[in-house]
Order: sequence, then structure tokens, then C-alpha cells
Amino acid sequence: MSDRFAWSVLLCAAGTWLGFANPLLHLPVLALVLPMSLAWLGLQARSLRQAFFRGWLAASAGYAAALYWVSIPVHEFGSLPWIAAVPCPILLGLYLGLYAGLFCLALAWAAPRTGWPVLILLAWTLWASLEYIREILLTGFPWLGLAQAFAPWPVFLQAVSVLGAHGFSGLLAGIGVGFVLGVHRPRALIAPAAALCGLTLFGVWHIQHPALTQQSINLPAALIQGNIEQGLKWDPAFQRQTLNRYLRMSRNAVREHGAELVVWPETAIPFYVQENTELSTKLRSFCRNHQVALFTGAPGYSLRDGGTEVVSHNLVYLFGPDGLVRGTYTKEHLVPFGEYIPFGSYLPFITRMVQGVGDFRPGDRTAPLEYKDLALGGLICYEVIFSGLVQHRVAAGANLLINVSNDAWFGRSSGPRQHLHQAVLRSIEQGRGMLRATNTGVSAIIDPQGRILQSTTLFAPETLQADSLPAGHGRTFFSRHYHLLRAAFFLLAAIAMLWIRMHNPGKPQPDHTCGKHTQRHER
Repeated sequence: MSDRFAWSVLLCAAGTWLGFANPLLHLPVLALVLPMSLAWLGLQARSLRQAFFRGWLAASAGYAAALYWVSIPVHEFGSLPWIAAVPCPILLGLYLGLYAGLFCLALAWAAPRTGWPVLILLAWTLWASLEYIREILLTGFPWLGLAQAFAPWPVFLQAVSVLGAHGFSGLLAGIGVGFVLGVHRPRALIAPAAALCGLTLFGVWHIQHPALTQQSINLPAALIQGNIEQGLKWDPAFQRQTLNRYLRMSRNAVREHGAELVVWPETAIPFYVQENTELSTKLRSFCRNHQVALFTGAPGYSLRDGGTEVVSHNLVYLFGPDGLVRGTYTKEHLVPFGEYIPFGSYLPFITRMVQGVGDFRPGDRTAPLEYKDLALGGLICYEVIFSGLVQHRVAAGANLLINVSNDAWFGRSSGPRQHLHQAVLRSIEQGRGMLRATNTGVSAIIDPQGRILQSTTLFAPETLQADSLPAGHGRTFFSRHYHLLRAAFFLLAAIAMLWIRMHNPGKPQPDHTCGKHTQRHER
């Protein structure tokens, strides 16, 4: 391994770690180091094989560094020793790095065959397509998309409402490639510079015209972050204390701020609400006595095969002020190795290794839960990272999104903040505000432009109050043309590659320098 390649790997890892949320210093612009490093490696590669291999390793180092926190839940709650937990983010990084390796390979193939305009277009559309594939392949893991890094800068992200997060990430990748090409060909700097200016100007305009999507609903609400220790949450002896804490904090919100809607996190209730027990009766009495609606996560079950099979579910319930259930939503995208074991019946040794994993079954209902003027689109835990799931909620009529989660699994790491940044993207994509209630943080209220209006700290019992809710009406360009946009990026990437191949039928050898690649085909 050459010294230059070793330094590029270290630079890619450091830039990716600092570019995404981390416990030290988050500088979003450094996320561009990832596509820029891949472009440099691809343009310098001596062969397509070398381009793929080096791009794969460099990106894998960056992804693994940013996903270091994955080892925490694997060790703390999966009962695996550190020697087995530490490789998990590395393996996950190696998987995500495969997509980056393909991106690097494509640039190495295209660079000696075409000029910088087509190369930037290919970078944009190919990166967007690869991110979308990451969302759907092998149950999907669209974490650490480039757009996610810029969540603290919502003004810059407003074009997500037009392009979607994946399309925006592709544009960022194209910008990074343009800057690398511009080192030797100054005219190539025109495109990325113009794109940055255009994104900023559009963002300022879009922020100043919230009437396009925003609609405040005057309904006082409260988000309760109970901060229940994960080790005690499912202890039967602690069920009463858990419920009492949430009830106490909710009563204060109703008494002091007049909340009419209270939101509790994922599985805030560690018992079966559907059973007529003392605790479930106490819960319903709270709603009746205070005339408040309650949106809360809870475990549930159903009976199948004539009542002989008990099937577990992860649900949210909407209780009305009369204490009756107005509707439920069952989580439809379960966490592999967290809520179920993929291929568990064929790989029994995996089940034995991760005995703390649940065995849940998904639901299939996407209709919003309605209360007064609200049509609440429910999202449980990491469902918020899937743009397709959120698209279904809004298409079904949701005017406000509610994400309930339990990020205690992540510990005091960058995981909760990275999760929050995904929620920001979903709000911008759909032009919908979001209430995000978590057990230990970060809970937040997000407006349709992706601005975090309020948020909590980690591992502290806190309450967020809102006099009105940032709902949305109408549909963004991305929401209206969701399927068309997804197809367009794949189609444009294919057209770009076909055009390159048809206009350059030969197989020229790389010149091994970024400058010569672009000089040969400068128009």
C-alpha cells in the first residue's frame, strides 16, 4: 500500500467522521471529503480493479469511523463481548463501502473517455442511484447519506424538497467531483461553484416562503422524554414506576401549559395496553380525567392460527380524551437483529448468539391516525430513515409526522444525533412538520423546512411544549413526483454511461493523472 493511498484513507476516515454528527466537532462541509477522495482515487487509479479496491477501502474506513456507535448496543444489549462487538461497525462500513467502490470504479472508467461536464453528471446521478439502492437492498440501510451531514444547515438543504435526500446527496457528490477536476482544469470549477450558489439562494428563498407547505394547527401539545434506563425498562417490578413517571410529567404539561395532545416515546408503556389490567385502566383514566389525547408507543400482540400462535408487534396507540383507542399503527419495517433475526430458522446459531433480540412481526397499515384537524403519520424508531415509508404516510393523507423512538440503545454516542438528522431530511422532503419523542433523546419539534424548533438533551427527563403544531398541506415537488424522480436518476446515469461508451468505443489506457484525464477530453 503506497503512502499516498494510506494518507487518502486516513483523510477519508477523518473527513467522514467529522462531516457527520460526532461527539467532538461536527463540520458538515467535511462530508464532501468522501466523494472528493473517491474521485481522486478513481482518477489516479492504474486499473479499474485498483479503483474499486481503493475506493472501497477508503470509504469503508470513513463509514466505519462514523458508525463506531453500532458496537455499543451489540455489546450492551446484544450480550456479545467487545471482541465480537467491535468488528460490527467495521463490517457494516465494508458493506457501505461497496457502493462507494462502484462509484470510484465508474469514475475511473469514464474519466479517460469523456470531458468534465458529462463526468459530473454521471457522478450526480450514479451516487443518487446507489444511495437509493442502499435504501431497499437487504432490508435497507440508508444511513450516512451525504445530505444527512448538512441537517444542521437547513437553509442549504431546501432543495431536498425538489430532489429528495438521495438526489441532493448525488448533487453534493457531483460538486465534490467538480472541485477535484478543477484542480487541473479551472473551467470545471464553474459547475460546482454555480451549484453551491444556486442551492444557497434557493434555500434562502424557500425558507422565506413557508406558506408553500406550512400550516400551523392551534393545538397545544407536549412531548415527554421519560429517560427510563434501558436495563430497567422491561423489568416487571419497574412497570408501575415507569408509568407513574410518564403520568406525572404529562400532568405537569397539562396543568402548566394546557396540553391537549401528549406524545410518549416508542414502547414507553412496558405492558400490554390491550389487556384490561390495573395499569391500562390507570392510563385510560388519565386521558379521561384531563381530557387529553395520548399518542404512545407500546408492545402488543395478536393471535393467529385459531388462537394457537401469539405474534408480537411494536405499536403506537392513539387514545382520545375519553380514554378509548382512536387508532393504532403497527411498525412495518422491523430492525434486523434487533426486532427479528433474518433467516433465523435457517441459521439457528445466530439466534443463540443474540438472545436479547425480539421476535416481532410487521404491520401493513399506512393510513394516518386522525384527531381533530390532525392526520398523524406514525413512524416508529428507524422507520424515519426510509424516505419511501414517509412518502407512503403523506400520500395516505398525513399532515403531521410523529416519530417515536427509543435511542437509549445508542448510549452517549453520535447515534441519536445522526438519527435526528435523518428526521430533518424527511420533513423537508415531504413539507411536513414532525414531532419526535424519544425515551432518552434527542426529542425534537421540526418544522416543514427542516428547522429544529425545539430539542432536548441526552439522558435527561425533559418535556417539550408547543402551542401550535407545524403541520403541512399540499405536496412538495419531490412528494408529487417521487417515483418519477427515482426512475430519472437511474435513467440519466444509464444514458450518461451509454453516451460515453458510444462516443468512445475504444478502451484508452488511463494516464494516471487527474490533469491528463480531463485535458484529453476538454471541450
